[in-house]
Amino acid sequence: LRMLPQGADRDRLMKTQDAWMSYRDLQCEAVYGLYAGGTLAATQLAACKRRMAEARSSELRETYDEPPLPDTREK
Repeated sequence: LRMLPQGADRDRLMKTQDAWMSYRDLQCEAVYGLYAGGTLAATQLAACKRRMAEARSSELRETYDEPPLPDTREK
Protein backbone atom coordinates (compact mmCIF):
# COMPACT_ATOMS: atom_id res chain seq x y z
CA LEU A 1 0.00 0.00 0.00
CA ARG A 2 1.31 3.37 -0.96
CA MET A 3 -0.42 5.42 1.74
CA LEU A 4 -0.49 3.90 5.20
CA PRO A 5 -2.66 5.92 7.56
CA GLN A 6 -1.28 7.52 10.69
CA GLY A 7 -2.74 8.48 14.05
CA ALA A 8 -6.51 8.20 14.42
CA ASP A 9 -6.86 7.01 10.81
CA ARG A 10 -4.50 4.11 11.56
CA ASP A 11 -6.48 3.25 14.70
CA ARG A 12 -9.70 3.16 12.66
CA LEU A 13 -8.06 0.94 10.04
CA MET A 14 -6.86 -1.48 12.72
CA LYS A 15 -10.34 -1.67 14.29
CA THR A 16 -11.87 -2.19 10.86
CA GLN A 17 -9.38 -4.92 10.05
CA ASP A 18 -10.06 -6.68 13.37
CA ALA A 19 -13.81 -6.57 12.64
CA TRP A 20 -13.25 -7.83 9.10
CA MET A 21 -11.18 -10.78 10.37
CA SER A 22 -13.97 -11.72 12.78
CA TYR A 23 -16.50 -11.52 9.94
CA ARG A 24 -14.23 -13.59 7.66
CA ASP A 25 -13.82 -16.27 10.29
CA LEU A 26 -17.55 -16.50 10.99
CA GLN A 27 -18.44 -16.53 7.29
CA CYS A 28 -15.92 -19.21 6.46
CA GLU A 29 -16.93 -21.30 9.49
CA ALA A 30 -20.48 -21.20 8.10
CA VAL A 31 -19.19 -22.42 4.74
CA TYR A 32 -17.18 -25.12 6.50
CA GLY A 33 -20.33 -26.18 8.35
CA LEU A 34 -22.08 -26.87 5.06
CA TYR A 35 -19.39 -29.44 4.25
CA ALA A 36 -18.66 -30.71 7.78
CA GLY A 37 -17.91 -34.39 7.82
CA GLY A 38 -17.18 -34.41 4.11
CA THR A 39 -13.90 -34.61 2.28
CA LEU A 40 -14.31 -31.08 0.87
CA ALA A 41 -14.74 -29.28 4.20
CA ALA A 42 -11.12 -28.20 4.64
CA THR A 43 -10.81 -27.28 0.96
CA GLN A 44 -13.95 -25.15 1.09
CA LEU A 45 -12.75 -23.42 4.27
CA ALA A 46 -9.41 -22.57 2.67
CA ALA A 47 -11.08 -21.41 -0.55
CA CYS A 48 -13.44 -19.16 1.40
CA LYS A 49 -10.57 -17.53 3.29
CA ARG A 50 -8.61 -17.06 0.07
CA ARG A 51 -11.55 -15.45 -1.76
CA MET A 52 -12.30 -13.14 1.12
CA ALA A 53 -8.63 -12.16 1.55
CA GLU A 54 -8.35 -11.32 -2.16
CA ALA A 55 -11.46 -9.15 -1.96
CA ARG A 56 -10.21 -7.39 1.18
CA SER A 57 -6.81 -6.78 -0.39
CA SER A 58 -8.53 -5.17 -3.35
CA GLU A 59 -10.57 -2.93 -1.01
CA LEU A 60 -7.47 -1.85 0.86
CA ARG A 61 -5.56 -1.11 -2.34
CA GLU A 62 -8.48 0.90 -3.68
CA THR A 63 -8.69 2.91 -0.46
CA TYR A 64 -5.03 3.45 0.37
CA ASP A 65 -3.33 3.47 -3.02
CA GLU A 66 -5.50 6.32 -4.27
CA PRO A 67 -4.47 9.85 -3.39
CA PRO A 68 -6.76 11.38 -0.79
CA LEU A 69 -9.41 13.83 -1.92
CA PRO A 70 -8.76 17.40 -0.88
CA ASP A 71 -10.46 18.49 2.33
CA THR A 72 -13.18 20.91 1.25
CA ARG A 73 -14.72 21.35 4.69
CA GLU A 74 -14.71 24.82 6.15
CA LYS A 75 -12.13 25.30 8.85
